[in-house]
Amino acid sequence: MISSDVDCIGLKDPVPLLYCNRYHGLSSNDTSYNYGDSLSEFLRDNGVENYSYYVNASSPLIIRKCPFDPYVHHGDDNGKIMKNCRDNGYYHESRDGACYLCRLEGKGGCEHYGFETFINPHSTNETGRVSACGSDHVIFSDDTYPGVEVIYNSEDGMNEILYLDPHGHKVKYGMSDF
Repeated sequence: MISSDVDCIGLKDPVPLLYCNRYHGLSSNDTSYNYGDSLSEFLRDNGVENYSYYVNASSPLIIRKCPFDPYVHHGDDNGKIMKNCRDNGYYHESRDGACYLCRLEGKGGCEHYGFETFINPHSTNETGRVSACGSDHVIFSDDTYPGVEVIYNSEDGMNEILYLDPHGHKVKYGMSDF
């Protein structure tokens, strides 16, 4: 019997390279992509409002399954679970995100059952900002939509944030009260 599932745990995510390699500043280390100016330039070229909020953003390089399931628990413990998730670069199963084979084709989303991760904007001391929803399948799609700032951790006056759409990703990840 041939399985239709492809085990992609431990593989590198090709999507950021495929979308941002023609822009200046994309780099990676053993665990993450660092976008420099590349992602904000990509978003600017695609008409995204407040694209500059993604200067020096990052996202995971290696696909690792999030152990915090159900995902609604990411909002528990005052955001500490979301912080752990983001610090470890986890990916989440998603009907909206692209499967690995479609990611290799440069698709941010597909009709198959896939996964998503978040693009982490650089920490800030500002609040109340709005930009593109930070799920990778939204950022790298033809239908980018806005997300509101969600502060899931604050230290020394700096906020670790994500941009999440209020009725979708904020609910799915238990961040509605943030």
